[in-house]
Amino acid sequence: MHFFKYQKPVIVSKLIYYNAVYKIETRKPYGAKRIRKYFTKELKKLKRFFDNNLDFYKYYRSNNSFLDEKFFVRGKHDITLRLRKIC
Repeated sequence: MHFFKYQKPVIVSKLIYYNAVYKIETRKPYGAKRIRKYFTKELKKLKRFFDNNLDFYKYYRSNNSFLDEKFFVRGKHDITLRLRKIC
């Protein structure tokens, strides 16, 4: 569990970040107006993703451990797990 909660996120977060930046940059259109619209749309997508996973971010950053067995183990897990469903 320690590996999945503390070590793996350090490595995987960089992979996710740089992959997202790469995708956004390679799909960027030409023209100032179109670029502005494109980046606004991409920013909204990122905000929606963050908002949809806010419960997990709060759990992880508050250094809680009562749900570690649900989030940080190998095997079948429900990626749509939300804290308000459990608590």
